[in-house]
Amino acid sequence: MQLSGVLIGCGYTSGLQLSAWAQIPEVTITAVASRTEAKAQRRADEFGIPAVYRDLPTMLEETKPDFVDIATPPSSHVELVEIAAHYGVDILCQKPAADTLSDLRHMIAVCQDAGVALIINENGRFQPWHRRIYQIVRDEKRLGQLHYVRMESRAQLTMPELNFGEQAFFVTMPRLILFELGVHHLDTLRYLLGEASTISAETHRVSSHIVGEDESISISNHNGVAATLDMSWARAPSGDTSIEKPTWASMRIVGSAGTLTLDYDGTLTIDGVPDGSETWLGLDGIQLGYEAMQQHFVDCLVAGTRAETSASETLRTMELVFGAYHSADTERVYHVGRDIEELL
Repeated sequence: MQLSGVLIGCGYTSGLQLSAWAQIPEVTITAVASRTEAKAQRRADEFGIPAVYRDLPTMLEETKPDFVDIATPPSSHVELVEIAAHYGVDILCQKPAADTLSDLRHMIAVCQDAGVALIINENGRFQPWHRRIYQIVRDEKRLGQLHYVRMESRAQLTMPELNFGEQAFFVTMPRLILFELGVHHLDTLRYLLGEASTISAETHRVSSHIVGEDESISISNHNGVAATLDMSWARAPSGDTSIEKPTWASMRIVGSAGTLTLDYDGTLTIDGVPDGSETWLGLDGIQLGYEAMQQHFVDCLVAGTRAETSASETLRTMELVFGAYHSADTERVYHVGRDIEELL
């Protein structure tokens, strides 16, 4: 089955998403749109896309696609999702899904009423090492009973000077690293460990050039497994100032039968297991994550099945994100589900 799609938003992530679409034979992207026509034309020229628009309604009316790929900042998602739902078009929406939990609930309700799919482009869990780690810890159970997980994410994006590239809007965002990056890692932890019952967090702003936080540390409890997520955009990993890393984070998973380590370079090693260790060399995991996630989107549309990162499923991840901020603000533990009304 061949699907036609259009994309709105021609900033940084659009390049990754259009590169991924180019690898999926079932999809043809027929148009792109941006408020800045020059940006849209640049992406159209780069990927051989025939049509360029400045707004979503006109693009949907004239191209009549099967789906729209929303690759814009989160503050625009409610309006764009409402427009797409009005036209009866299935939706792939960039993460973070929404600025608030109430907004995401509204987006879900609008799409349910319109009978269209709303799937979030949460591609972190689709990176190849995370899929392999899932097999190891969930399917093969090679680590035995899990005890502890630590994720560390380091990049030098805010110190000593800003290095946000095409995502300059990060500068004025009141919620930053937990919202933009932590959403990936918290979703990955849910994928690997199951649902969290509690989360506690602290946030810090190191750089004076930004409004939001560029450092955060959180602890979540997943079925008795403590997971620490330590993130900084003010400090590079191990003194390395390079920001081009195959993975967004290193990971250490400790179990009763062994320990798994994922390094920043994409190397995956298992120690202490009876059948020996395993080393899995790195790939371009970020691009492969986009490709796998977007292929999953297509597969779900064709088969009519529920996506791993449906908006309803992503609501659980976003509750962890906003729950972490609530914990940092109130200096107390957030209880998932029980305290949700305090986020609305």
